[in-house]
Amino acid sequence: HPAESGYGIMADKLYNAIFNDETAVSDCYMTDVYLSASGRAFGAGTADDPISSLPVAMDKLQPGVEATLHIIGEFTFAGNFYVSIAPSKLSLVGEGSGAVLTVSGDSFKLGCDTRIDNLALKTTLSSGSHIMACYHSVEITETVSTVGTWSFYAGYNVFATPEVAGSTAASFDTV
Repeated sequence: HPAESGYGIMADKLYNAIFNDETAVSDCYMTDVYLSASGRAFGAGTADDPISSLPVAMDKLQPGVEATLHIIGEFTFAGNFYVSIAPSKLSLVGEGSGAVLTVSGDSFKLGCDTRIDNLALKTTLSSGSHIMACYHSVEITETVSTVGTWSFYAGYNVFATPEVAGSTAASFDTV
């Protein structure tokens, strides 16, 4: 099952099939989208009118180019965070000082090359969360901090627990 951003990509394909690729909608996609807990669910995605829904913000990102998701203040996403596969590279940038992205799920999975800058990554799980690069290039600048326990895996997770993999197998593929 795709993430909500995946459903957005499927919706684009379906729309194109129905309307014969007549999809020219001004300001539909953006290379800079602003996200804020104090914004509107279907805001314009600008600094003055940020979006308050992470899936909606991700769906506004221009496919196939470098794009930036600007996070204003403290934003909490309930569940696992999956970075869209639409942009060729995504920058997650905290705006100003004190920008925090809180994830309540155990996964922060990257679907494209990603840069994280000027942002605190926070997990609400006592067992911690993990960033899975999925073999994409990842740049985490010196201005990034973490709150709680975070693990980093370069590849894909092969087995969720050692019990599934067996006692002699590794839990994660981090080649």
